[in-house]
Amino acid sequence: MTTTNEAVGTPVAGEAQPRPEAGSDGRRGSTYERYLASRGTKVLRDGHVPSLVELELSPAGDGTCAVAVQLPGMEGLSSMEVVELPPGHETASRRHLYEEYVLVLSGQGSVTFHGSAGGYRELQWRRESVFAIPLNMRFTLRNTGTEPARLALINNAHLWMDLLGSTTAAFECELTFADREAVVLDESITPGTHQVGRRTAFRGPVFHDLGTVPLPEHAFIRGPGFGYLLLQLSGGIYGSHVGELPEGHISNAHWHMGGAVLIAMAGEGYTQAWPSTAGPRPSDDAVVRQAFRYSGAVSVGTGWFHLHANTGRGPLRQVAFRYGGGAGATFATVQGIDYAPGRIVNREDLSQSILAAYRKQLAELGIPVAE
Repeated sequence: MTTTNEAVGTPVAGEAQPRPEAGSDGRRGSTYERYLASRGTKVLRDGHVPSLVELELSPAGDGTCAVAVQLPGMEGLSSMEVVELPPGHETASRRHLYEEYVLVLSGQGSVTFHGSAGGYRELQWRRESVFAIPLNMRFTLRNTGTEPARLALINNAHLWMDLLGSTTAAFECELTFADREAVVLDESITPGTHQVGRRTAFRGPVFHDLGTVPLPEHAFIRGPGFGYLLLQLSGGIYGSHVGELPEGHISNAHWHMGGAVLIAMAGEGYTQAWPSTAGPRPSDDAVVRQAFRYSGAVSVGTGWFHLHANTGRGPLRQVAFRYGGGAGATFATVQGIDYAPGRIVNREDLSQSILAAYRKQLAELGIPVAE
């Protein structure tokens, strides 16, 4: 990996110390950067992370191990931490004025939601489950297994903390949002799928078996054979979906706003990205390639064309966390690729060098390319 794994806010003997309000680079950082510094949280910075499961964590002061991950494509719009709970560990009750998804990478446990007007609900999670923490709702997490539980927390804390301008205000707000709490508290709502326009969506408090649940085909989104399911878990503007490329497939290229984070839940492959200013058929030196395997994370910034390529045996499946597809707020129109011309390059219109490189790699692996 090309990154450094740096302890934010940790003094180094013999070096000039940054001001207390400084970010990890010694200059004044974002509010979120200063929040990480106040916790002594280590930060991993890189273009992508090949595997979150294999990521090295550091002890935190609350009995867990953790590391913050900052990818360029997050652009301060989103943030991520990888946290490991030891067997039997239960977190302190907390709430926060930002939206968050919890992706279970290993282990098993439960989340308990506490309603602002009383009442609670405990839900079970396991490896390859995902659930959402509604805005400012109180909750606890507990590892009920005999092995450590590794969780990826993907949220928009960076954006919210910068808007508030305080490292603590997000955790001290008394506002409540009953309609969002109802998404996880109302046991009369039967989890299941329904249609949202042309897309199939799942509504419920927890979605299990991300890597194996069959997905309906949505060829109009990423090309022939593409499987897709929109996840409606919290009623927020930071949304989520699951997408799958069959073996031997490369997706179309597309661009949108930043802040999207994609994590592989099955298979292996790579992402290729280039700035939209380079056009739909960029020169080779404008293209950035990022390889990943199971639990690998990538994030592509605003206005960058990008595509996903399956280089493994079997399907390549990714769960995405991004603005749009949630409550239908303004961000949805910025995120969605259906709202402006020129945001999609169909795979047959990709540059010949991109297609040739993909065909060559699959030929070396003995995997036929789907035409």
